[in-house]
Amino acid sequence: MSERHAVLTVWEAGFDWTETDGQSYADAHVDGAAEVTYSARSWESPVVELPFAATELIPSWNARTPRATWLHVEGRVADEAGWTPWFTFARWAEDDP
Repeated sequence: MSERHAVLTVWEAGFDWTETDGQSYADAHVDGAAEVTYSARSWESPVVELPFAATELIPSWNARTPRATWLHVEGRVADEAGWTPWFTFARWAEDDP
């Protein structure tokens, strides 16, 4: 059996949200949904250095979202070859209309 490792990084301070050009999205769960561009803000965490080689990235969050808003959770990793592209882990909302 292999050794198990975990890293928990918690950010509780206020975030410096960055205004973006907006985010276009067509709801994949609604047949024929038109693409809509929403205003958006982003926050990027500092790089988390690991003391071991990792094979998985599992994001977790606690958030409250106002009605008709959501979180778009993305992540990427780096190794000696460089950074991966950004991968979407979730589009999450406290309330789903």
